[in-house]
Amino acid sequence: MKPSKIVAGHEPEKTNAFLQAMATAATSGIDTSPHVAQVLGIGGAEDGGADEEEAAAAAAAEEEAARQAQMMKEEEDRARKEKERQKKEKAKEAERRRKEEERQRI
Repeated sequence: MKPSKIVAGHEPEKTNAFLQAMATAATSGIDTSPHVAQVLGIGGAEDGGADEEEAAAAAAAEEEAARQAQMMKEEEDRARKEKERQKKEKAKEAERRRKEEERQRI
């Protein structure tokens, strides 16, 4: 996207998608310092910052993997708890039926 088109109000759908992507990136919690430094010209491959960029990329990937693993664990915990809840509910219903049948026999 060209900044002039954003300012002029051209291609509003693309501008909106771009701004939403920027908001998502800004609130993702991933450290963007190396990328900001590269854009500002105070880091990057031309300054010998390639190792720093690789380390930052690896750290970001590791953070994302940890975040995904945590989300999976939480989902598994939720599923396990729901299964336990359903099992208890089934047992309660079976007990209720047993008591009702016993009451009807008397």
